[in-house]
Amino acid sequence: MAAAAAAGLAMRLTQLNVQVSGGKLDPTKGLFAPMSSQDVYVPVTPGITFHFENYGTNEIRGLYDMFIFSINLEASGARRNVSQMTFDETFLLTDVILWPLVAVRRRAKKVWPEGSTGPNHNPCLIYDCAMTDTVQAISLILLGGFIIVGVTNLARVTYRR
Repeated sequence: MAAAAAAGLAMRLTQLNVQVSGGKLDPTKGLFAPMSSQDVYVPVTPGITFHFENYGTNEIRGLYDMFIFSINLEASGARRNVSQMTFDETFLLTDVILWPLVAVRRRAKKVWPEGSTGPNHNPCLIYDCAMTDTVQAISLILLGGFIIVGVTNLARVTYRR
């Protein structure tokens, strides 16, 4: 069931991304981008449809535990016969998201082939992207204040002599 849910979610998100981009996938947008603007319904089996709800800027809820797997690097070797490998040899459990906390618990480090960093990702799933603009504005204001104080003190020291 978990594999069907993961495959169903991946297919549904891909479908929504293709619809938004006019029939093509936009490589600059993350796979999960549609979840930030709408609820996502994922039919998994004929009688079961998962519903992922968007609660504000950075919170997506689904009433399900999620187990995130990656393919073990050993399984991608040319000399390995994947049909003879066990599930544990083929897949590596990298993350677990337990409901109701909806917080990712890292189980193992994700290792990408060839030293790659993996596909493009959207940092908005990690933190509120609107927050970065605010932090940047505050940092610039503080920097400006420090420059003004520095120039004022330099002028004071220079003209007092």
